[in-house]
Amino acid sequence: MHEPGTGELRHHVEKRDGGELHVIELPSEFIADREFDEFERLTKRIMRAGTQVRIDCRRVHHINSTGLGAIISAYTRAHELGGSLKLDATGNASLRALLKRTRLDMLEDSDEPAS
Repeated sequence: MHEPGTGELRHHVEKRDGGELHVIELPSEFIADREFDEFERLTKRIMRAGTQVRIDCRRVHHINSTGLGAIISAYTRAHELGGSLKLDATGNASLRALLKRTRLDMLEDSDEPAS
C-alpha cells in the first residue's frame, strides 16, 4: 500500500458487514491550509446518512490546533447525519498522548490500551 507523504491525503472504502467504512489516511504533517481544505471537501463529499469513517492517524508526526479542529468538525458532521467517526492512532504514542491531553482520545478506535 502506498504511504501518504507530507501533504497527501488518501481515501479508500472497505466493505464491512454489508456496509462501507470510509478510511481517510492523514499525511505525516497535517498542518497546512491546503490539507485542511482537502480534508473538509473529502469529508463533506463522502458523508451522508449513516456514513462510517475512520481517520488513519498512524503516520501523523505533526498536527496543529486547526487540524484537530477539522477532525472535530468532521466528527460533529458525521454524528449529525447518524454516522460515526473514529481515529486510529495505533502505534503513534506522541499523537495518542496529544489526544489524551486534549480529551479527544474518546474518538480513538484502537486495540491499544490508553496510556
